[in-house]
Amino acid sequence: MSAHLAEQLKEKGNIHFKRGEFEDAVSLYSQAITKNPYNPLIYTNRANARLKLRQWDEVISDCIHSIELLKDNMKGFYFLAQAQLELKHPNEALSSAMRAYELCVSNP
Repeated sequence: MSAHLAEQLKEKGNIHFKRGEFEDAVSLYSQAITKNPYNPLIYTNRANARLKLRQWDEVISDCIHSIELLKDNMKGFYFLAQAQLELKHPNEALSSAMRAYELCVSNP
């Protein structure tokens, strides 16, 4: 039941994201995570919304959680690289971006 409710909240968050309502999207994704903290895609979605809000540290935290749950999370590494670059960590950003690229070309 919690997983189903989490999915509904995630979908509502996706609607807000598409409308450019990133704070509302973050709120709904956060609610979804409390219902199902084991879904890596919800963390990735929230990281993307937080990217739009320029919340770099929070993006990194979400990406790390997502990658811990799904090791081959291309979007998680891609969003992580963007936040690391914004925080002036170019070596880490390059490493994360390269991992995202490797996952992208190995899973067409």
